[in-house]
Amino acid sequence: MSPRPASPPPDARPVVILDAPGRAAEIHGAAPHRLGRPVVHAGERDTEAVLALDPALILLSSEWTHEWRLIAAAARRAGVPVVYVMDGVIEWSYVWNNLSFIRPWGTMLQPLIASDLCVIGRHPARILASFGLADRIHVVGLPRFDCVPRERVLRPGSRPRLLIATARTAGHDVEQQVMTRRALRDLKAFLDTAPQIEPVWRIAADLAEDIGVCADVAGGFSEVLATSAGLVSFTSTCLLEGMHKGLPVAVVDYRAVPLYVAAAWEIRCAEHIPGVIQELLYPPPPKLAWQDACLADELEPGDATATLAAVLRAAIERPRAAPDATTPPAPDRPDGRLDFRQVHSELSAFSLGSLPLLQYELSAAHHLLRHTRHEKGFLQRDALELNEAFCGGDIRQTRVFALLDQLPGAGLEGAATVEHVAIGGRAVRALVTPAPTRLTFAIPCGRPGRLSLAVCLHPRCWDAPASGPCRLVVRADEVALLDATLDLRFSPEDRKWWWFDLDVPASAHGAHTLVLQTEGVEDDADRAAVWRAPLFHWRETEDAPDANPGFRPRLAAGADFYVPGRTVA
Repeated sequence: MSPRPASPPPDARPVVILDAPGRAAEIHGAAPHRLGRPVVHAGERDTEAVLALDPALILLSSEWTHEWRLIAAAARRAGVPVVYVMDGVIEWSYVWNNLSFIRPWGTMLQPLIASDLCVIGRHPARILASFGLADRIHVVGLPRFDCVPRERVLRPGSRPRLLIATARTAGHDVEQQVMTRRALRDLKAFLDTAPQIEPVWRIAADLAEDIGVCADVAGGFSEVLATSAGLVSFTSTCLLEGMHKGLPVAVVDYRAVPLYVAAAWEIRCAEHIPGVIQELLYPPPPKLAWQDACLADELEPGDATATLAAVLRAAIERPRAAPDATTPPAPDRPDGRLDFRQVHSELSAFSLGSLPLLQYELSAAHHLLRHTRHEKGFLQRDALELNEAFCGGDIRQTRVFALLDQLPGAGLEGAATVEHVAIGGRAVRALVTPAPTRLTFAIPCGRPGRLSLAVCLHPRCWDAPASGPCRLVVRADEVALLDATLDLRFSPEDRKWWWFDLDVPASAHGAHTLVLQTEGVEDDADRAAVWRAPLFHWRETEDAPDANPGFRPRLAAGADFYVPGRTVA
């Protein structure tokens, strides 16, 4: 029986997801869509653009990237709940020495910025509670397992198939990579002496080549499990999927480290392989019973999608803290305490004091600033070259009148604001003028030029019941350059930016008067125009006195940057 669609909430604030749509669907399933709110994927947006969406809640699956960490910290200061959703099991090197994609840029939940942490089972919840996160943990399960079939198809009289699998990233540090290869070689050596077993190697191509086998990556993992008699896997969510389907499952790890996923069978050295594989193919009932207990502890049973949706709904309905409210310090613990300066010495910010959340945010800001400084020169170079190509000449003779920046000095009849507006999946700064509004800009130059801009109706008008046609008019010196009527209620394909490049003739009065006008057709209710990047460009002659130095592009005054191999005078 399918769940009822959620009733619309009293406000239309969106759920903002930082993961890409495909990745988010794998992690959250349909849970965000059960809240009856708009869902916006904003992983490519910066902090300012994300907060401009006025989110009801932010969902993410990592905090070790600098951009997402700063978004999470800014959202918490603004009182917006941030929910971190774990997408699988945790593993020792993944947490403590992850050189694949976490260190040296960040840490794994140490500390946690998000207000809520959703984990897949009670065992990982206990582990992460030892990090001091117990008051933020919710045990929800894995939404993607809600629809995983549990049927198995075994062929009578055929050789039993033994599936050998690794995680997508088989090793996060050198020790784990070496031990993984050693264990795979030992498994192959034994299986070469056991022709009665059909091995299926679900491993990376480079690992398969290294040990001399053919990797079998055809079909989905669940399909391969359905035809297997047993599973041997290194620590990954594959272990739980095998247990979930009822296969006897063994975990492999040659290192002397704690196992964060419990299993009924363990292979910790080559001597364990023959006996464990024998029991996987002919499992003793007591160990099968213990495997069921392990699965119940590692993966919360039930409807994980509904449980996650309930957590998200409760986080939204929870009273918000005042913006910029300080988070009370966690109570001192007699055990499980971590000295961040020792555990994560590569993050220099952790040497500043005893405020790990602030230090973690500062570390992200510091590294992002270094990256931004590096990119600044290239962006300025590209801007200069694009500006010269667009204007058709030396940037030093180019003048730009940016209507957004000159709004405070414009003549206004009605209302006008500068906002971040999301159209086409990206939020940009734009001028918003509800009907009826008339804006008049005085440009201190009468030379011919071009007015470039894009227009649309505000997204809040698209489906408003009282909305309707809206007329947008652009005039220069009383001459109409653009007169367009937009009605986007019944044309979803037209809900996009419409770009215009308008020629402005010379003015006989030595100055231009530009007018942007918004008016409703027959009615003004729920009608608002959006003007993106309205810029008036003109060129001064080389022999003319510089009457408009204040309207030079910033790059025209000379380079304040250095790019190797390039100098701008």
